[in-house]
Amino acid sequence: EWKSPGKKYIVRCAVNQRQVVIALSGGEIVYFEMDTTGQLNEYTERKELNSEVIYMALPKVPQGEQRARFLAVGLADETVRIISLDTNDCLTPLSTQALPARPESLCIVDMGAQDDSSGTNTTTMFLNIGLSIGVLLRTVMDGGTGELSDT
Repeated sequence: EWKSPGKKYIVRCAVNQRQVVIALSGGEIVYFEMDTTGQLNEYTERKELNSEVIYMALPKVPQGEQRARFLAVGLADETVRIISLDTNDCLTPLSTQALPARPESLCIVDMGAQDDSSGTNTTTMFLNIGLSIGVLLRTVMDGGTGELSDT
């Protein structure tokens, strides 16, 4: 069991097979990760954002990995931020994208295609952003750095 601190309350949650991220009122993010024994542990630091969290998304944990490296956070200030979940720079902001409206939903997904001539598979990471005005934005996300690029 985990209780929110003081007068803060949970506003959003994102989960995958091994990670849990909770957003508290006031824009604070709390990160938990499952260890190899199955115990869920809270990361010692928390991340304060300057805006209320509207939505969060965690991708699936890649095969052979212990964790997903990125968290996408949609904020009331009409931005999306990519936050690192890597052990070396956990909860460090990596990139920000301004939006034309408030984000209502987010999804990080690897999408692939097979090249018919060579038979090789190529995979691209995308951040899909649903906006309050009924528009879906699809942004390419660099799988190594978390940088977002316009599509």
